[in-house]
Amino acid sequence: MNFSHSMTGKEKSNLVSYLGVFVWIVYGILGSQAYWKAAASAGLVIMLALVATEVRTRSVKIIDCTSLGFFFFAIVAIVSAGEGYFSHYQGIFGWGLFAVVAWAAMMAGVPFRLQYARDRAQHELWNEPLFRQVHFRVSLAWASIFTLDTFLAAIELVVGHRLLLVVIIPGTSMFLGFAFTVLYPAFYRRQVFNRIETSDVASRVVLTAR
Repeated sequence: MNFSHSMTGKEKSNLVSYLGVFVWIVYGILGSQAYWKAAASAGLVIMLALVATEVRTRSVKIIDCTSLGFFFFAIVAIVSAGEGYFSHYQGIFGWGLFAVVAWAAMMAGVPFRLQYARDRAQHELWNEPLFRQVHFRVSLAWASIFTLDTFLAAIELVVGHRLLLVVIIPGTSMFLGFAFTVLYPAFYRRQVFNRIETSDVASRVVLTAR
């Protein structure tokens, strides 16, 4: 049996999301040891495989293409300008790239988190105003995080304090972003469930009154 065919749509989406995060963990570990060429190469290989899978299943994600683009240009920068130059500017380039893509996607009416949400939700919910609003807000939170961390990376180039401005605060902002991504839609699901329950109770009351 083909394992990928035995997985549900939600399981496949979760696997893609985990790989999209895993690639940055690999990049961060190798980069922290100044193995920038290895970090960018590993990231490129993983994202090529991931995006190829998405192309094959017609579920290409904006943010995964952005990651692929980052690793491609990272290798170009390392080869052409050297690892020292790349390591100096990779923070502002990386965060800036994701910020631009996230804001552009929202302005185009395709907030990137909506793509992941649709993989997990019933098709009937896709165009529901509340469903779109929730994931627009999650995408907005991430765009704001990317923008904040871009500014922090730019400030670090001027004033230093790399540990605080490039590691601690961005790391905290990412943690909060992931927490919001999980908790806010969960709150939305509870609201919908409560609304359905209230509607059912009201219907039973009306039927009983008859």
